[in-house]
Amino acid sequence: MRALSIQQPWAHLIASGVKDIENRTWKTAHLGLIAIHASKTADGDAVIRTEEGRALIADALARGAIRFGAIIAVTEITGCHRDCAAGTGMCSVWAVRGQWHWHLANTRALATPIPAAGRLGLWPLSEGIERQLRDQLAG
Repeated sequence: MRALSIQQPWAHLIASGVKDIENRTWKTAHLGLIAIHASKTADGDAVIRTEEGRALIADALARGAIRFGAIIAVTEITGCHRDCAAGTGMCSVWAVRGQWHWHLANTRALATPIPAAGRLGLWPLSEGIERQLRDQLAG
């Protein structure tokens, strides 16, 4: 299985099923299941675009539930496109113009985050981490 490292608060919003688009400067041909890795750093310039998202992050911060340096969820990449078709508007409130939009669906947060070092790009999980992840998903 492959993983994608994402800064907070974005990783938490994806893990919660609120954010359905991941914006990247590069496209992917990969479709299917990936692990969401919460980076060790936060996006200090993050502007959360929805009231639901702002409330979710405020609550998570109050509970100390924002995780860093760990696999926190799995999701499926169901498509990838650049911007949106002319005249259709944005494909999601989370989409950023000029970026590649990776469509995410069927997201499942892990009950217990799995500590892991992140990497750039889509990177392969070690056998041990993938085993821990699959054990949680099966349980």
